[in-house]
Formats: sequence, C-alpha cells, structure tokens
Amino acid sequence: MTSPSGFAVGGKFSLLFFAAIYFTTLTCSVKSLDLYTFSSEEVEQYGSRCLDGSPSGFYYERGSNSSDWVFYLQGGGYCDTEDSCRDRAKGSLGSSHDWASSTAGWGLLSSNATVNPGFHTWNKIYIPYCGGDLHSGTRRVANEWGLYFSGHLTIVAVLEKLKSAGGLLDSQNILLSGLSAGGIGAFEHVDFFAAQFRHARVRASPQAGYVFPGNPQSYAEFVSHTPAPAPNSAVHDLYNATVDRTCADANAGSQYKCGPANIDYLLPYIQA
Repeated sequence: MTSPSGFAVGGKFSLLFFAAIYFTTLTCSVKSLDLYTFSSEEVEQYGSRCLDGSPSGFYYERGSNSSDWVFYLQGGGYCDTEDSCRDRAKGSLGSSHDWASSTAGWGLLSSNATVNPGFHTWNKIYIPYCGGDLHSGTRRVANEWGLYFSGHLTIVAVLEKLKSAGGLLDSQNILLSGLSAGGIGAFEHVDFFAAQFRHARVRASPQAGYVFPGNPQSYAEFVSHTPAPAPNSAVHDLYNATVDRTCADANAGSQYKCGPANIDYLLPYIQA
C-alpha cells in the first residue's frame, strides 16, 4: 500500500506506521496535572505533612465539566517499623522535596476521550502518597521516630483547599479511586467524602485495595473468609488512623477493626 506521503508501506512496517500514528493521537492531547504544595500556614492549620515533615500537596487539572470530580490516591505499600519508615522518608513516598512540578494524566486522570471516555472532561485531582500510612494517619506531631503519619489530614486539606478555591462545593458527581494503598484509602474515605458533599453523588472505585485480614491459602478459603483472625491494633495505633464512623460506632472499644489494614471488617459498613 502507499502512504499519504507516497511511500510504499506494508507488512510489519505498516503495522508500526499506524501504531505510531495511533500512539501519537492518544498522547498529543494529554494534559498535565500541576502540583500544588501546601503553604506553611496551611500545614500548620491542617497538619498536612509527609513522613519527613515536608508539606504534602496534590496535582490538579481543571476539566471542561466543572461540576464533576475525579480524586485518585497514589499507592505504594506502607511502613510499620522505625527502619522501614525512616528509609521511606528519604524518598518521594515519604517526602515532597523531589516531587515534579507536573505529572501526565493517565487512566481515570487522562483528558483523552479515547483513553478515558467516561471521565476525560471531569476535574482531576491526584493525591501523592507520602505518609506511609495507607492515607489514614492523623498525627499532627512527630512520633518518637521523628516522623509524621498524616495521610488523612492531607486529604482533609485537599478538600478544604478545593472548597475555598476550586469550586468543589458546586460538585454534582465525585469519583474516588486509588491503587493498592490508594485503593485502601478509597475504601476508608468514600463515606467521609459523601458526608462532606451531601448534595453530590459520591462513589468509589478502589483498585487492588481489598486487604483480607487473614491468610487464606486457597480461593475457597478466601471466599469463605477463613481463616480470619481478629486484626491487631498496632498499625491503627501507630498512625492514629482515621476510621469509618459507622463501623467505629458498631465496634465500640475495638475501633481498630475498622482501620486501614482491615478492609474485610469495614466493607459491610460502607454506605456510599
């Protein structure tokens, strides 16, 4: 066959030629999300810090549909020992010092209609993960390791900033998502979002965030929830983790069951 420029193309070259055109079409219209890092005043007000005490923040891209929002929580494991948390605080999963000023949108954060047909026109918010705490921590003061676990406080700060300056109070639809640790954060926060924005339709789409509290050795054990030992409170206490209020009320005296490491216990209480 002959290309528009007159060159003959065929076979593998033809496939590569059109693949290159397709890839260029997908990427040329992708918009970047810009970084906003919280000011020292905002850090003081909300406690929005990374593990090392540096200010946390978020990436944003204003969509053409100003009343609909996608929030995406970054994943990246967690830490629960002094050594692992100190090591984590030295990199981008524990500090904002080396964050890029912008990041490309992908998946639910893409502005490309082919890649993201359902949400490409929505406002997009990407919340980097720098607390090591499954986005659940509420510690305003450094612990005995000199580290902060403030993931939930960062989410609160993001919402308050967007309420005052981003038009979030006029939202009609909100989708909360995230991968792995971010998926856990989505489970933990969807009812919190719904309570903040009762006028809007709030939904969650966690990705790989279902953490089973036991140690199943087969699919049969997984679906039957066996074995399912009672979750311990160590991670919850370390992070001073936020918990879903409905679940906490139903587990008075053992609210840690509703914590971020025990999604199996939390799931029946999610209402959004």
